Amino acid sequence: MTHTPETSKSSLSPEIFRLRAKVVNPKDQPKDYPLRAEIKSGYESWDTVDHDYNPPFYKSAEKNDRKYPQQPSDIQPKEHAFLESLGFTFDSKGMPLVPLGRLGLSGPGRTPGIGAIRAVDPIVTRNNPDDGSMEVLLVVRGDNGQSALPGGKVDPEGTENGETVWEDEGTTFCREFDEEVGKGLGQDIINARAKPIYNKYVIVGDNRNTDNSAFVTYPMHLHISKAEAEAIRFKPKNPKEIKEIKWVKITEANLNSLFATHKDFVLDALAQLDESKIEGLDAGVRTLLDGLRKNVRGDISSLGVQIEK
Repeated sequence: MTHTPETSKSSLSPEIFRLRAKVVNPKDQPKDYPLRAEIKSGYESWDTVDHDYNPPFYKSAEKNDRKYPQQPSDIQPKEHAFLESLGFTFDSKGMPLVPLGRLGLSGPGRTPGIGAIRAVDPIVTRNNPDDGSMEVLLVVRGDNGQSALPGGKVDPEGTENGETVWEDEGTTFCREFDEEVGKGLGQDIINARAKPIYNKYVIVGDNRNTDNSAFVTYPMHLHISKAEAEAIRFKPKNPKEIKEIKWVKITEANLNSLFATHKDFVLDALAQLDESKIEGLDAGVRTLLDGLRKNVRGDISSLGVQIEK
């Protein structure tokens, strides 16, 4: 039987389809997730009505956090506006629908709540002390064994007039770096020199995302000296969450192995540097950077919202 979409106000962009592919890849799903519902071709977008769509619901008791909305009535007005600015829409019951379209799983999944889960991804680079080649600091995640940028969720600081107040992204950078990597990279260095890649939050192609919840991140880049790199003491707060910490040369093969869309963030950080300051990159990475500068790859920063500072 051929299904014809009832409505088709707009189609999803190639960039969104690229991120979707990372989320729904059946070979790369959290072990506790139920099988995602099949999405019929042409019905990926929420703009297209699909009366047969009935994804399983999943909510991890382990990851549930009452500081985040658990139901539509928990979403405060400012948060509702933030979600809309990111491209979220809402169903008839007020449940947020992620801008990536149908993902085959409803509920918060392994995220702490529904809506946008704010995070910061620190991109810390150095020049190798022996050959000068560009390296990036990575961790090996305990949950899936993949190499990734260190980072984590932005914490709520409290409330003001009934609305959640979120901590500054630089504070998150420092806290998460200390927790996942170790001490030695001071808040003063981060505040003075860490630069936002997009100056806004962007959607992450994270396999934990669901129809109703998605990680959004604020990637920040910091290039450090040999002395600053040597001052970092590799000692994660929770060794079960972080199996390994390592400096890795920025090669195409190493970038392709990174978790979620972390490859994009590293490349976009490098693309903003003066070419004369980038040493030791392989031909594959050079080609990718040339493509970025010519806007061959879709602009991931278009999937986010400007954050007023």
